[in-house]
Amino acid sequence: MVRKIVNADMLTPIFDLPWASRGTQVEVIVFPAYSADRQAQQDQLAIQERRKRREELLDKYSIDLSNFKFNRDEANDYE
Repeated sequence: MVRKIVNADMLTPIFDLPWASRGTQVEVIVFPAYSADRQAQQDQLAIQERRKRREELLDKYSIDLSNFKFNRDEANDYE
């Protein structure tokens, strides 16, 4: 497998293939390569979307835990 990231300055990119691929069919797949900055922005947007969705759910479904008491003995009882 050969992977090469090139700038799309021209419509016909030029790259060398390994000698072993001579005379065989090869498949070339082209897709945009995102930089680390772009990936970080996408990750940040995904985090913001999850936070927004969580806030919407918390606003929609309210839970009253004022009378809740944690029973440690019950939590550690495995039998």
